[in-house]
Amino acid sequence: MVSSELGNQMQKTAENSTRHVNEFEEAQLTPIPSDLVKPMRVKEAPIQMECRLEKIIPLGTDHLVIGQMIRYHIQDQYYLGNYKVNLEKLSALGRYAGNYSVSTEFFTLPK
Repeated sequence: MVSSELGNQMQKTAENSTRHVNEFEEAQLTPIPSDLVKPMRVKEAPIQMECRLEKIIPLGTDHLVIGQMIRYHIQDQYYLGNYKVNLEKLSALGRYAGNYSVSTEFFTLPK
């Protein structure tokens, strides 16, 4: 998950670049080792997920990447306990049709 505070860095890492570009350096983020997978995590991210690749599906000029989450890391100040995240404090970014929005209002729907 990306908090609104990391929006500009997220955008920088989403740019098309060659495989030789270090996205951590370009976005001025700090890499830290993962526990179970080879790719590094982003230290500054309030929530980090380690995933194993399941499948890559070509979709036109893009790809849909499907992974299995195998480890979840969350900074203490965002954890409410009982597997709940403080979404208001996280201020997560969402992407809608190429535009971004900060998630600030949450509600439940009847089951």
